[in-house]
Amino acid sequence: MKVEDASTREEIRVVVSLQVWRRSRPAPLYTHRHLESVYLYGVITAISFLLSSQVKSFFSENELEMRTRKETTHSLPTG
Repeated sequence: MKVEDASTREEIRVVVSLQVWRRSRPAPLYTHRHLESVYLYGVITAISFLLSSQVKSFFSENELEMRTRKETTHSLPTG
């Protein structure tokens, strides 16, 4: 019985010392959730940037194609 009491006292000491150690540590600057949200924001920003550049290049290609079509149709001799 005394052995069990000694082991439970030791467990209590370990738990209490861990709790004191956790409280004495400085708070982390960035938590895991914060880093997760920063990562997600970066991924969304990168995807939106890539999509916007793809859309811009698509429209500029279409515009160039339309201009060349107009120029070729206007330069063809009629008659």
